[in-house]
Amino acid sequence: MEFSRAGEVAWAVANDDPTAPDLVRDLWAEAPRELASVVEALVATPLGHCTLLQVAVDHLATDDLPALAAAMSDAVANGIDPARSVLGDVAHELSLQAPETLRPYPDLAAAASARTFPRAETDEGTDESEPMYHLQFPPGFLIIGDASTQVGLPPSPTWSLDSPVAGTGRFGGTVADPCALCGNPLHLLVGFDQVPPGIRAPAQVVTCLSCLGWSTPTLSFAHHPHGGVQPIGDDLQPREPEFPAEPFPQTPISFRPTPRRWRRQEWNPLQNLHRLGGPPVWVQSEAIPDCPMCHADMRFLLELDSLEIQGGPWWLWGSGGLVYVFTCDPCQTTATFWQCS
Repeated sequence: MEFSRAGEVAWAVANDDPTAPDLVRDLWAEAPRELASVVEALVATPLGHCTLLQVAVDHLATDDLPALAAAMSDAVANGIDPARSVLGDVAHELSLQAPETLRPYPDLAAAASARTFPRAETDEGTDESEPMYHLQFPPGFLIIGDASTQVGLPPSPTWSLDSPVAGTGRFGGTVADPCALCGNPLHLLVGFDQVPPGIRAPAQVVTCLSCLGWSTPTLSFAHHPHGGVQPIGDDLQPREPEFPAEPFPQTPISFRPTPRRWRRQEWNPLQNLHRLGGPPVWVQSEAIPDCPMCHADMRFLLELDSLEIQGGPWWLWGSGGLVYVFTCDPCQTTATFWQCS
Protein backbone atom coordinates (compact mmCIF):
# COMPACT_ATOMS: atom_id res chain seq x y z
CA MET A 1 0.00 0.00 0.00
CA GLU A 2 1.45 3.35 -1.02
CA PHE A 3 0.93 6.31 1.31
CA SER A 4 0.58 9.91 0.22
CA ARG A 5 3.19 12.24 1.63
CA ALA A 6 0.75 13.50 4.27
CA GLY A 7 -0.18 9.90 5.09
CA GLU A 8 3.49 8.97 5.50
CA VAL A 9 4.02 11.85 7.91
CA ALA A 10 0.87 11.00 9.88
CA TRP A 11 1.93 7.35 10.12
CA ALA A 12 5.38 8.37 11.41
CA VAL A 13 3.85 10.66 14.04
CA ALA A 14 1.25 8.12 15.15
CA ASN A 15 3.91 5.44 15.55
CA ASP A 16 6.38 7.74 17.33
CA ASP A 17 8.93 7.21 14.58
CA PRO A 18 12.19 9.07 15.39
CA THR A 19 12.18 10.60 11.90
CA ALA A 20 8.76 12.21 12.45
CA PRO A 21 10.02 15.70 13.45
CA ASP A 22 12.21 15.86 10.34
CA LEU A 23 9.33 14.73 8.12
CA VAL A 24 7.01 17.33 9.64
CA ARG A 25 9.63 20.06 9.25
CA ASP A 26 10.23 19.21 5.59
CA LEU A 27 6.49 19.02 4.88
CA TRP A 28 5.95 22.42 6.51
CA ALA A 29 8.80 23.97 4.55
CA GLU A 30 7.81 22.53 1.17
CA ALA A 31 4.02 22.11 1.29
CA PRO A 32 2.56 23.69 4.45
CA ARG A 33 -1.06 23.32 3.33
CA GLU A 34 -0.62 19.52 3.46
CA LEU A 35 -0.31 19.79 7.23
CA ALA A 36 -4.12 19.89 7.40
CA SER A 37 -4.26 16.40 5.86
CA VAL A 38 -1.82 15.14 8.50
CA VAL A 39 -3.98 16.51 11.30
CA GLU A 40 -7.15 15.07 9.74
CA ALA A 41 -5.49 11.65 9.54
CA LEU A 42 -4.29 11.76 13.15
CA VAL A 43 -7.64 12.72 14.70
CA ALA A 44 -9.11 9.61 13.05
CA THR A 45 -6.80 7.42 15.17
CA PRO A 46 -7.23 6.46 18.84
CA LEU A 47 -4.10 8.38 19.91
CA GLY A 48 -4.30 9.33 23.57
CA HIS A 49 -1.77 12.14 23.35
CA CYS A 50 0.05 13.89 20.51
CA THR A 51 2.23 16.95 21.01
CA LEU A 52 2.21 17.58 17.26
CA LEU A 53 -1.54 18.22 17.32
CA GLN A 54 -1.19 20.72 20.16
CA VAL A 55 1.21 22.67 17.96
CA ALA A 56 -0.15 21.93 14.49
CA VAL A 57 -3.71 23.23 14.94
CA ASP A 58 -2.31 26.75 15.44
CA HIS A 59 -0.51 26.49 12.08
CA LEU A 60 -3.48 25.41 9.99
CA ALA A 61 -4.93 28.04 7.70
CA THR A 62 -8.21 29.39 9.02
CA ASP A 63 -10.05 28.21 5.91
CA ASP A 64 -8.78 24.65 6.55
CA LEU A 65 -10.59 24.43 9.90
CA PRO A 66 -14.11 23.62 8.60
CA ALA A 67 -12.73 20.59 6.73
CA LEU A 68 -10.94 19.49 9.89
CA ALA A 69 -14.19 19.69 11.84
CA ALA A 70 -15.92 17.57 9.18
CA ALA A 71 -13.13 14.96 9.32
CA MET A 72 -13.44 14.85 13.11
CA SER A 73 -17.19 14.28 12.90
CA ASP A 74 -16.55 11.39 10.50
CA ALA A 75 -14.04 9.96 12.99
CA VAL A 76 -16.65 10.01 15.76
CA ALA A 77 -19.15 8.31 13.44
CA ASN A 78 -16.50 5.64 12.80
CA GLY A 79 -16.10 4.88 16.48
CA ILE A 80 -13.33 7.21 17.73
CA ASP A 81 -14.17 8.19 21.32
CA PRO A 82 -13.38 11.89 21.90
CA ALA A 83 -13.09 11.28 25.64
CA ARG A 84 -10.27 8.78 25.11
CA SER A 85 -8.40 10.31 22.17
CA VAL A 86 -6.78 13.50 20.96
CA LEU A 87 -9.94 14.26 19.02
CA GLY A 88 -11.46 15.80 22.14
CA ASP A 89 -8.45 18.07 22.59
CA VAL A 90 -8.60 19.25 18.99
CA ALA A 91 -12.34 19.90 19.30
CA HIS A 92 -11.59 22.05 22.32
CA GLU A 93 -9.00 24.02 20.36
CA LEU A 94 -11.54 24.64 17.59
CA SER A 95 -14.05 25.84 20.19
CA LEU A 96 -11.55 28.56 21.06
CA GLN A 97 -10.13 29.45 17.65
CA ALA A 98 -13.16 28.93 15.38
CA PRO A 99 -16.27 27.91 17.35
CA GLU A 100 -18.46 28.35 14.28
CA THR A 101 -16.85 25.23 12.75
CA LEU A 102 -18.46 23.07 15.45
CA ARG A 103 -22.04 24.33 14.97
CA PRO A 104 -22.99 21.67 12.39
CA TYR A 105 -21.63 18.88 14.61
CA PRO A 106 -23.29 18.55 18.03
CA ASP A 107 -21.10 15.53 18.80
CA LEU A 108 -17.96 17.66 18.47
CA ALA A 109 -19.46 20.52 20.47
CA ALA A 110 -20.15 18.05 23.27
CA ALA A 111 -16.58 16.76 23.07
CA ALA A 112 -15.24 20.30 23.27
CA SER A 113 -17.42 21.06 26.28
CA ALA A 114 -16.07 18.00 28.06
CA ARG A 115 -12.53 19.43 27.75
CA THR A 116 -13.47 23.01 28.60
CA PHE A 117 -11.96 24.55 31.72
CA PRO A 118 -13.67 27.40 33.60
CA ARG A 119 -10.86 29.72 32.51
CA ALA A 120 -11.40 29.02 28.78
CA GLU A 121 -12.97 31.88 26.83
CA THR A 122 -15.19 29.76 24.59
CA ASP A 123 -18.28 31.99 24.67
CA GLU A 124 -19.18 32.93 21.11
CA GLY A 125 -20.85 36.03 22.53
CA THR A 126 -17.53 37.58 23.53
CA ASP A 127 -17.45 41.25 22.53
CA GLU A 128 -15.12 41.26 19.54
CA SER A 129 -15.33 45.02 19.18
CA GLU A 130 -13.40 45.52 22.41
CA PRO A 131 -9.82 46.61 21.63
CA MET A 132 -7.31 43.80 22.18
CA TYR A 133 -3.63 43.60 21.32
CA HIS A 134 -0.79 41.12 21.63
CA LEU A 135 2.62 42.29 22.79
CA GLN A 136 5.41 41.47 20.38
CA PHE A 137 8.98 41.28 21.64
CA PRO A 138 11.94 41.72 19.28
CA PRO A 139 13.11 38.49 17.60
CA GLY A 140 15.60 36.66 19.80
CA PHE A 141 14.69 38.46 23.04
CA LEU A 142 12.61 35.57 24.38
CA ILE A 143 13.34 31.86 24.13
CA ILE A 144 10.17 30.22 22.79
CA GLY A 145 9.06 27.14 20.94
CA ASP A 146 10.63 24.16 22.74
CA ALA A 147 7.57 21.97 22.12
CA SER A 148 7.29 23.27 18.56
CA THR A 149 10.90 22.45 17.80
CA GLN A 150 10.43 18.91 19.10
CA VAL A 151 7.76 18.22 16.48
CA GLY A 152 9.40 20.07 13.60
CA LEU A 153 7.14 23.14 13.47
CA PRO A 154 7.85 26.80 14.21
CA PRO A 155 6.31 28.49 17.29
CA SER A 156 2.64 29.45 17.30
CA PRO A 157 1.69 32.27 14.90
CA THR A 158 0.60 34.25 17.96
CA TRP A 159 4.28 35.07 18.47
CA SER A 160 4.60 36.78 15.08
CA LEU A 161 1.25 38.31 14.15
CA ASP A 162 1.16 40.01 10.75
CA SER A 163 -1.40 42.62 11.81
CA PRO A 164 -0.06 46.20 11.63
CA VAL A 165 1.73 47.77 14.59
CA ALA A 166 -0.82 49.82 16.54
CA GLY A 167 1.35 51.02 19.41
CA THR A 168 4.87 50.97 20.78
CA GLY A 169 6.51 50.91 24.16
CA ARG A 170 9.31 49.71 26.40
CA PHE A 171 9.70 46.63 28.57
CA GLY A 172 12.06 46.16 31.50
CA GLY A 173 14.34 48.36 33.56
CA THR A 174 13.30 50.45 36.56
CA VAL A 175 11.64 53.77 37.35
CA ALA A 176 12.79 56.40 39.84
CA ASP A 177 9.98 55.79 42.33
CA PRO A 178 10.74 53.31 45.16
CA CYS A 179 8.80 50.29 46.38
CA ALA A 180 7.12 51.08 49.71
CA LEU A 181 8.03 47.63 51.04
CA CYS A 182 11.68 47.03 50.12
CA GLY A 183 12.66 50.60 49.25
CA ASN A 184 14.29 49.64 45.96
CA PRO A 185 13.39 51.23 42.60
CA LEU A 186 10.18 49.87 41.15
CA HIS A 187 10.40 47.63 38.10
CA LEU A 188 8.92 48.74 34.78
CA LEU A 189 6.64 46.18 33.15
CA VAL A 190 5.49 48.36 30.25
CA GLY A 191 6.12 51.98 29.41
CA PHE A 192 3.92 53.31 26.61
CA ASP A 193 5.42 55.49 23.89
CA GLN A 194 2.32 55.19 21.67
CA VAL A 195 -0.80 53.80 23.34
CA PRO A 196 -2.83 51.62 20.93
CA PRO A 197 -6.27 52.92 19.87
CA GLY A 198 -9.07 52.31 22.35
CA ILE A 199 -6.77 51.61 25.29
CA ARG A 200 -6.78 53.82 28.39
CA ALA A 201 -3.52 53.30 30.24
CA PRO A 202 -1.04 55.18 32.41
CA ALA A 203 2.27 56.15 30.86
CA GLN A 204 4.06 53.41 32.74
CA VAL A 205 2.95 50.16 34.35
CA VAL A 206 5.12 49.12 37.29
CA THR A 207 5.45 46.55 40.05
CA CYS A 208 8.16 45.23 42.36
CA LEU A 209 9.47 41.85 41.26
CA SER A 210 11.08 41.35 44.68
CA CYS A 211 7.89 41.86 46.70
CA LEU A 212 4.92 40.97 44.47
CA GLY A 213 3.46 37.60 45.42
CA TRP A 214 5.99 37.03 48.18
CA SER A 215 5.80 39.94 50.62
CA THR A 216 2.27 40.81 49.51
CA PRO A 217 -0.20 39.26 47.04
CA THR A 218 -1.10 42.58 45.38
CA LEU A 219 0.78 45.82 44.79
CA SER A 220 -1.24 48.94 43.98
CA PHE A 221 -0.16 52.33 42.69
CA ALA A 222 -1.50 55.84 42.15
CA HIS A 223 -0.36 57.41 38.88
CA HIS A 224 0.37 61.14 38.79
CA PRO A 225 -0.73 63.17 35.74
CA HIS A 226 2.81 64.36 34.98
CA GLY A 227 4.50 60.99 35.47
CA GLY A 228 5.63 59.12 38.52
CA VAL A 229 3.84 56.55 40.66
CA GLN A 230 3.08 56.23 44.34
CA PRO A 231 2.54 52.88 46.09
CA ILE A 232 -0.80 52.81 47.89
CA GLY A 233 -2.59 50.29 50.10
CA ASP A 234 -3.27 49.25 53.66
CA ASP A 235 -0.14 47.23 54.42
CA LEU A 236 2.94 49.15 53.29
CA GLN A 237 5.24 48.44 56.21
CA PRO A 238 8.92 48.27 55.14
CA ARG A 239 10.33 44.75 55.08
CA GLU A 240 13.28 42.86 53.67
CA PRO A 241 12.35 40.91 50.53
CA GLU A 242 12.79 37.15 50.73
CA PHE A 243 13.65 36.91 47.03
CA PRO A 244 15.42 40.09 45.84
CA ALA A 245 15.06 40.42 42.06
CA GLU A 246 16.94 42.30 39.38
CA PRO A 247 14.95 44.26 36.77
CA PHE A 248 14.13 42.68 33.45
CA PRO A 249 16.50 43.57 30.59
CA GLN A 250 15.18 46.55 28.67
CA THR A 251 13.82 46.17 25.15
CA PRO A 252 11.39 47.94 22.82
CA ILE A 253 8.03 46.25 22.28
CA SER A 254 5.12 46.72 19.90
CA PHE A 255 1.39 46.10 20.13
CA ARG A 256 -0.46 44.40 17.27
CA PRO A 257 -4.25 44.03 16.99
CA THR A 258 -5.36 40.54 17.98
CA PRO A 259 -7.03 38.69 15.07
CA ARG A 260 -10.41 37.13 15.76
CA ARG A 261 -8.92 33.64 15.82
CA TRP A 262 -6.71 34.44 18.83
CA ARG A 263 -9.09 36.50 20.95
CA ARG A 264 -10.18 33.43 22.90
CA GLN A 265 -7.16 31.87 24.54
CA GLU A 266 -6.62 29.84 27.66
CA TRP A 267 -3.53 29.29 29.78
CA ASN A 268 -1.12 27.10 27.80
CA PRO A 269 2.65 26.83 27.28
CA LEU A 270 2.63 27.23 23.48
CA GLN A 271 0.91 30.48 22.54
CA ASN A 272 1.78 34.12 23.15
CA LEU A 273 -0.29 35.18 26.18
CA HIS A 274 1.26 38.64 26.55
CA ARG A 275 -1.95 40.63 25.99
CA LEU A 276 -3.28 44.17 26.31
CA GLY A 277 -7.01 44.86 26.61
CA GLY A 278 -9.90 42.47 26.21
CA PRO A 279 -10.58 39.83 28.88
CA PRO A 280 -7.73 38.22 30.83
CA VAL A 281 -6.62 34.60 30.46
CA TRP A 282 -6.95 33.24 33.98
CA VAL A 283 -4.60 30.59 35.36
CA GLN A 284 -7.00 29.96 38.22
CA SER A 285 -10.48 31.35 38.80
CA GLU A 286 -11.49 34.92 37.98
CA ALA A 287 -10.14 37.41 40.54
CA ILE A 288 -11.06 41.02 39.71
CA PRO A 289 -9.55 43.34 42.33
CA ASP A 290 -11.23 46.33 43.98
CA CYS A 291 -9.75 49.77 43.51
CA PRO A 292 -7.78 50.64 46.68
CA MET A 293 -9.27 54.14 46.62
CA CYS A 294 -12.94 53.93 45.54
CA HIS A 295 -13.37 50.14 46.09
CA ALA A 296 -15.14 49.64 42.75
CA ASP A 297 -14.24 46.75 40.45
CA MET A 298 -11.14 47.54 38.45
CA ARG A 299 -10.79 47.10 34.67
CA PHE A 300 -8.37 44.60 33.13
CA LEU A 301 -5.49 46.26 31.30
CA LEU A 302 -2.54 43.93 30.73
CA GLU A 303 -1.14 40.46 31.34
CA LEU A 304 2.35 39.07 30.94
CA ASP A 305 3.12 35.37 30.76
CA SER A 306 6.18 33.76 32.32
CA LEU A 307 9.29 34.76 30.41
CA GLU A 308 12.50 32.97 29.46
CA ILE A 309 14.77 35.78 28.32
CA GLN A 310 17.74 35.11 26.06
CA GLY A 311 20.86 35.56 28.20
CA GLY A 312 18.74 36.69 31.11
CA PRO A 313 16.38 35.35 33.77
CA TRP A 314 13.66 32.78 33.43
CA TRP A 315 10.83 34.55 35.24
CA LEU A 316 7.96 32.28 36.23
CA TRP A 317 5.46 34.40 38.22
CA GLY A 318 5.39 31.75 40.93
CA SER A 319 5.54 28.59 38.82
CA GLY A 320 4.77 29.21 35.17
CA GLY A 321 2.00 31.71 35.90
CA LEU A 322 0.84 35.08 34.58
CA VAL A 323 0.95 38.58 36.07
CA TYR A 324 -2.14 40.76 35.73
CA VAL A 325 -2.53 44.54 35.73
CA PHE A 326 -5.92 46.10 36.46
CA THR A 327 -6.74 49.80 36.47
CA CYS A 328 -9.35 52.23 37.79
CA ASP A 329 -9.70 55.11 35.34
CA PRO A 330 -11.45 57.65 37.64
CA CYS A 331 -8.90 57.14 40.42
CA GLN A 332 -5.86 56.74 38.14
CA THR A 333 -4.74 53.63 40.01
CA THR A 334 -3.38 50.21 39.00
CA ALA A 335 -3.13 46.90 40.84
CA THR A 336 -0.72 44.08 39.98
CA PHE A 337 -0.87 40.44 41.11
CA TRP A 338 -0.04 37.03 39.70
CA GLN A 339 -1.59 33.59 39.54
CA CYS A 340 0.20 30.29 39.06
CA SER A 341 -0.69 26.61 39.03
